[in-house]
Amino acid sequence: MPSSESRSMPNDPAKTPDTTFSNLAARLQFLCRELNISTEHLLGGFSAMMQDVISKIQLPTPKEAKLAHEESLYATRTLAQAGWTLSMYLTPSAIHEAAEQYTLNGQDYLDQWFVNFYEKSGGITDRLLDKPSLREWRPFLEECIWAYEAKRYKLVIVSVLPVLEGLIAKLVKAVPLTVKTTKVRELWAYAPRDPWMLEEIFHASVKGFLDQVWKNHDFDKDPPVSINRHWILHGRFPCIGEKADALKLLGATEFIADYLGEAVDGG
Repeated sequence: MPSSESRSMPNDPAKTPDTTFSNLAARLQFLCRELNISTEHLLGGFSAMMQDVISKIQLPTPKEAKLAHEESLYATRTLAQAGWTLSMYLTPSAIHEAAEQYTLNGQDYLDQWFVNFYEKSGGITDRLLDKPSLREWRPFLEECIWAYEAKRYKLVIVSVLPVLEGLIAKLVKAVPLTVKTTKVRELWAYAPRDPWMLEEIFHASVKGFLDQVWKNHDFDKDPPVSINRHWILHGRFPCIGEKADALKLLGATEFIADYLGEAVDGG
């Protein structure tokens, strides 16, 4: 038997210039030698196992798929009406759970649910600075993030709104809509061209968020219950400024930037 020192695994692909396939083949050959079997035997067994797994997968019927899509769409719109966009880090089950908690327990509970989610997922500030679609707003975002980490949430809200406005205008040029418009409040008023797809759920999240944040709300009336761009930038909303409020806008910025990246890469 060779010594343990001589039976070392092939070099880590991340640390050598070899291609991924070369390293994978080397690792596979090493495993076959250790098990004293042929490569063909190992691959044949793996192929049979995968075929067995695939044969047991039950795909939903078209009716079931449509129902699941409609339920996800409803949950997404519910969250958007409460001021929260989706996140690429939210699983479908978490989206449904959040919408259900909002229905059962109200706005404050949902706000805390999302605060906990972003705290556990972590890294939103670093992710925002790393996104190519946000590169032109990096100076704004650096100050937003400084304010967020300093718990100056009112400063976050005021400084991130212009970023959102510019980002949305950039997004609407990349995503195929049935009608185009130059007005920010109408940028997302029209449906995507491919309904019953994931894009429709993304669209519903952005549209619902914009409907709330850019909604016309008479200054002579009581303040709106959620973040309103016009009330904030015209100095009519001095009381808004909790951590959840800041995360609503930072989370929306991240989600819309991710959506923009998907639209550009997919186009």
